[in-house]
Amino acid sequence: MPSIPVGFALVKFEFSAVGLARPMCTTLGFGRHEGDPDPLDATTLANDVARRFGTVFPKTVLGTQWLFNGCSAYVQEMADSQQVGHSDADTAFGGTWNQGTPPANSAMLVEKHTDRGGKRYRGRCYFPPCYISAGKQRSDGFLDGGEFQDNQIRLDNFFGSLVTAGEGRSYQPMLFHGSPDEAVISIFPTAIRALVLDRQLATQRKRMR
Repeated sequence: MPSIPVGFALVKFEFSAVGLARPMCTTLGFGRHEGDPDPLDATTLANDVARRFGTVFPKTVLGTQWLFNGCSAYVQEMADSQQVGHSDADTAFGGTWNQGTPPANSAMLVEKHTDRGGKRYRGRCYFPPCYISAGKQRSDGFLDGGEFQDNQIRLDNFFGSLVTAGEGRSYQPMLFHGSPDEAVISIFPTAIRALVLDRQLATQRKRMR
C-alpha cells in the first residue's frame, strides 16, 4: 500500500469474482476539501466513497459474476498512528448486468490527472473489467466508443460527487508521491482534478495500485 502523508487518507475499493480466490483492490488518495476543513474520519470517508461509487456504478452495470465489497479507509493521523474504517455491509452488492466481461487478468486503466505537468504528477489506478462487456472491445483491447463514453461519464459523475457533495462531506482526491522504496514522502500530495479512462484495457497487475 502506498505511503500516506500525515493528515491524508487512502481509500481501498474491493471487488471479488466467482472463481477467484482473492479479492481485487485498487486505491485512491484523499485529503480535506477546501470547503470542508474538518479532520478526516475513516468510517465516514469509507461509507461516503462506497455509497457515491455504488450510486454511479450501480449493480445494474456490474457483471453478474462480480461483487463490489465496499471500501476501507486509512487515515494517517500521526506518523505512527492510523485510523481505519470500513464501509457498512449495505454498501456491498453483487452485479445484475447479465453480460460476459473480459478476463479477470485485464483491467480498466484510470489515469489520475492533476494541474501539474510531467510524469511525476500523473497517477493511475486499475479497476477490474467488471463494467465492460466482452463483446464491446476489439482484439487489440480498445473499447467500443459507446462503452468507453458510458464509463467515462460515470467516472466524471463519481469524481463530481466527491468534490461537490449534495449531502454529507466534500473530499479532495489526491495524488501521493513517495520515494522509489516508498519509505519517505518526497513531495507534498497533489490535488487530482479528473479521473480519465484509458481507451485500451490494461493487463491487471497481481497487486493493483
